[in-house]
Amino acid sequence: MISKNIRTFILIFFALISRLVWSQEVSTTAEIYNWFDAKVGPENTAIFNGYLDTGDGFFEKNKSFKNTHRYFESYDFFIGSLVYSGQPYFDLQLKYDLFEEELLIHLKNREGMLIPIQPIKNKVERFFIGENQFVNLNNYKIQGAGINGFAEVLYESPSITLFKKHKKTRRSIVDDERLLYKYKKANFNFILYENRFYRVKNRSDFMSVFPKYKKEIKKYGIKKSSLDLDMIHLLEGLQILIQTKTSEFEN
Repeated sequence: MISKNIRTFILIFFALISRLVWSQEVSTTAEIYNWFDAKVGPENTAIFNGYLDTGDGFFEKNKSFKNTHRYFESYDFFIGSLVYSGQPYFDLQLKYDLFEEELLIHLKNREGMLIPIQPIKNKVERFFIGENQFVNLNNYKIQGAGINGFAEVLYESPSITLFKKHKKTRRSIVDDERLLYKYKKANFNFILYENRFYRVKNRSDFMSVFPKYKKEIKKYGIKKSSLDLDMIHLLEGLQILIQTKTSEFEN
């Protein structure tokens, strides 16, 4: 296996080669890393230090009840990227198992065969599926939070971060003498504020976290049909209030 330090050294070394020669082969950070991985093969990079995952494959797909499944958005893989053990990887085939709360990756070896990998969770710092950014909550090192694993970042500011925890539950169903599994979303939102996590689902929850701004919070509506957008709108307003108050205090 090629270590992270060797990988970094090689990238720095080649970055110092003639710009003219280099620009013919790579032009962006993503292309540099992709070029490296293609040269050495994914089986020789740090990301391969996960677990070979046999997964449930078609067995899982056929055993799911009607149109339910255990994954984020779709049963299929999406093109995405991740930061693993401090190193970025781009243009990967990813899908996120919300029932097991594990990330799955399809990697190609030198022979072009797709190898299913389940990366070591505590080494996955963040990943992107399309425009959706997920982070490993262990990075925040908040004790006794009761919330761990991966969560999607919906909004981020200097004072407050809004997350969505994507989860799915499963129950068994017998249909036409077949045992099937029906999956149901069990998502919830929470915020990071002053080094603590708080679950939020309505205005009352926000007023409990920000008692000084109850009057302002009452001006915002939070509907179930537009929950995420309404919370983002509210937090944008709160961030302005917090920033203004901080500036007044400093002056």
